[in-house]
Amino acid sequence: MLEVWAYQLAVRLMLGPFGGLARLRAHVIEACALAPHDRVLEVGCGPGELTRALTRRVGHVLAVDRSPAMLRAARRRAPGATFMCADARTFVPHGAVDVVVLSYLLHELSPEDAAQLLARLAVALAPGGRLVVVDHAAPRGRYSSAWRGVLRVVEGRRIDAWLAVNLPEALTGLDLSVSDGRMLAGGRTQLVVAHRASLA
Repeated sequence: MLEVWAYQLAVRLMLGPFGGLARLRAHVIEACALAPHDRVLEVGCGPGELTRALTRRVGHVLAVDRSPAMLRAARRRAPGATFMCADARTFVPHGAVDVVVLSYLLHELSPEDAAQLLARLAVALAPGGRLVVVDHAAPRGRYSSAWRGVLRVVEGRRIDAWLAVNLPEALTGLDLSVSDGRMLAGGRTQLVVAHRASLA
């Protein structure tokens, strides 16, 4: 439970001044543009707060995380979802999905592992499917250096590699079309939505 508690404390401290997790979650749910019949895959579900919001809108959510402690917390929050214990570095989706959600996951992976995961997820998208990514960013201007310092304390030096990634460009390279890209939480979070073309 310490793992879950530490995660939730970090989220509150980092997002609290910007409306907290609830406000960010509302942006993510809106960006997903969910329909009741959508098949949703959430990779890196953590303690299930976003999973619960997803299950309130669709009937099929598969939530994946490598941490048994996080999955136990997620099952309590979102009993309507299906859960799988798997490492994002090797996880391969089975079957097509309409929406894939990655919330604060990619920064935890090496650039190579993140690129490979995105490639596997892009292939799994059904025609017209959406890939929704929300993760750390660095604001521009005078607060940039200070925020990068905060992220290094919380996430470690690996955060520098993630902040250097041009996510819209990476997704376009996977034959996805970026339909939304915005900065949230005062520029400290990025939300990017990409979709696969519909069948003609």
